[in-house]
Parts: sequence; C-alpha cells; structure tokens
Amino acid sequence: MVRLSVAVIGGRLLGFPTANLTLYDELCPKTGVYAVTVEHDSAHYKGVANIGYSPTFENGQFGVEVHLLDFDETIYDQPIRLNFVHRLRDEKKFSGPASLAAQIKQDIEKARELLSRE
Repeated sequence: MVRLSVAVIGGRLLGFPTANLTLYDELCPKTGVYAVTVEHDSAHYKGVANIGYSPTFENGQFGVEVHLLDFDETIYDQPIRLNFVHRLRDEKKFSGPASLAAQIKQDIEKARELLSRE
C-alpha cells in the first residue's frame, strides 16, 4: 500500500472529481492509470488513479490523482491510503478534454469489472 494525503479535491472539468494527492516520502508506481482500492476513515472504496504529468493539458507537473467510484464527500486534508490493484494502461496525450473524458469512462468501467472480482 502507498500512503498518501489528500491535498485538494479538484477538477470537475471532465465530470470526474478527483482527490489530488501529495506523496510523502513514498515509493510510487510507474506513470499510468490504475484500478485501486482506497481506505478513508475506516471505509473502503474502489477507484481509478492516474499517476503522471497530464499530457493532454500540457502542464508538465507530476501528480497523483484518484477518482473514487460512487463517492460524494469532501475530504480536504484528510489522509487516505491507496492500494494499487491493477495497471489499466499507459498515460497518453488525448486530442482534448472530450476524448480524455471518454477514455476515463472506459477506464472506470474496466476498473469496476476488475475490482468486482477482488
């Protein structure tokens, strides 16, 4: 497991709110998209995490963000724990927000399928 702390909940731009995370002296898997489980406040959730540089938006900053499935709470500055279960794909640049959002929908469905077997 990788221990992370939520810095902010961000970007509803794509229709998928995420917890944008700050690493605290932790090892990090290689860049890409992952099916994950998330522990928060003694509860367990399923999610999709992105590790990388957000090439579609060309900001060049390394980040870790996670979209928790079926979750609608505010968790600013609260610790969470991610468990990386399955690597879904490499990080890639999309032609724009619409094509990225379509891929995220596919990633979520794939993660739901894989995590339902766990």
